[in-house]
Amino acid sequence: MLTPYLVRHAKSSWEGPLDDRERPLAPRGRRAAPAMAGYMKEEGLFPDHVLCSPAVRARETWDRMAPVLGPTIPVSYHAAIYDEGPDGVLDLIRKLYTIRTCNYLLSEANITQKKFKVCLEFHIGNCLGPCEGRQQEESYREEIE
Repeated sequence: MLTPYLVRHAKSSWEGPLDDRERPLAPRGRRAAPAMAGYMKEEGLFPDHVLCSPAVRARETWDRMAPVLGPTIPVSYHAAIYDEGPDGVLDLIRKLYTIRTCNYLLSEANITQKKFKVCLEFHIGNCLGPCEGRQQEESYREEIE
């Protein structure tokens, strides 16, 4: 199962009249990015794939984190991360990954034994979660079919 890690770019520079997308990392950011990667490595937090904003400071952040976490981790750049805010990021994740984990048979026995995982949609408030007793299974099935 994939686990998402949300990492913001390191401290950026405000020097010069640059477009926001073009702002590079500040010296503090250049030092902080590999330090953050070191922390992630110590905690065993290794991404399977990096979805990165095309903003210069975001790219520079990953470029400084990658050697610490593993230079072979695939990275892809997506304008939606910069341009579209949280909803755009969620839409991108939905397009790239299967996120619904509540496809388990929601029988009474499985619910009682907690043999299910609540999906991302539940956690962000878009699902009423029959497995959590917030909606009848029948009405839930009608919604997803």
